[in-house]
Order: sequence, then C-alpha cells, then structure tokens
Amino acid sequence: MTTPKTDTQRDQVLRLLYSRGEEGISAIELDRKWGIYRAAARVNELRKLGHRITTTRKHEQTAVYVLELPKRETDMGNGLMQQEVFG
Repeated sequence: MTTPKTDTQRDQVLRLLYSRGEEGISAIELDRKWGIYRAAARVNELRKLGHRITTTRKHEQTAVYVLELPKRETDMGNGLMQQEVFG
C-alpha cells in the first residue's frame, strides 16, 4: 500500500503566491497561518527553480513576497493587450 503524495512547503508557497497575485503574502502569514517557518528559504528554492519572486518590506520589518507572472501580448484589433500567463 502506498501513501498519497503530500505537497511540500515549497509547493504550498507557490500555490499561495499564485492565488494572491499582486497582493502577495507575508512571511508572518506563512509562519502563523500556514506553518511555514522558513519562508525565505522556500522562496529562495522557488527562485532557483526559475520563478520570479519579488520581496518588499511592509512596516520596514515584514517581508512580503509577490510572484511575477509572465505577460504575453495578443493582438486585439485596436492594438496590443497584455495578458497574464498561468503555468
């Protein structure tokens, strides 16, 4: 009998980043609400895998992470429009 695969913390952080969009998610929320105590390490792992994640500071202390989604241009007749591309 095999056990079902569980998501890693890295998978969980990536899913949360996608769901939050431009709002992002703070290291404090990852710690307190989701039990991810080393958020910076998980974000660094995702960056090494090629994900573009920016870090800003909220109240000069709390790190907030935002996933940068790639844009693609499509011709809409009147010009070009950028759309978010989801993996």
